[in-house]
Amino acid sequence: FLFLLAPELLNLWLCSDFVLNSLYVAQWLSAGWMINALAQPVAILLQSSGRPDLLAKTHMVELFPYLALLWMLTGEFGITGTAAAWFIRATLDAIILNEIAGRVVVEIKNEVSLVRIRILGVILSSIIFVNIENLTIRLILLFLISLWSLFKLWTFINKLIK
Repeated sequence: FLFLLAPELLNLWLCSDFVLNSLYVAQWLSAGWMINALAQPVAILLQSSGRPDLLAKTHMVELFPYLALLWMLTGEFGITGTAAAWFIRATLDAIILNEIAGRVVVEIKNEVSLVRIRILGVILSSIIFVNIENLTIRLILLFLISLWSLFKLWTFINKLIK
């Protein structure tokens, strides 16, 4: 929703000059947020499985490369570079935490493969969607994604009930 309708939402909220300067920031952050959502369940799983140290160690290992990337991209591209650096860190964090959780909790090993596909899907769809300027097409995509999400939620809830 935020990614597809960022131009219109920013224009409603602020003004057209601000949209030109912040559109990519909003899109980088919303794409990173989607990927970060794929890291949260395994972060909780690692903590609840008695291995919160792995989460802390992973974040410590990520810290200095992230700070270097943040410094480089912010210096080169300003706030857009800052948002892009966070997107990259969130993506790597999701991949690393899912891989670690797949090794610690063997029962979710198959789910880790699905998360890799989901991360790739977010990245590829973001690359495609960022180039769609027509609002009608973006609204249709939003509708289709919402339908697919509702279907996935419905199947998940049915699994829990049975």
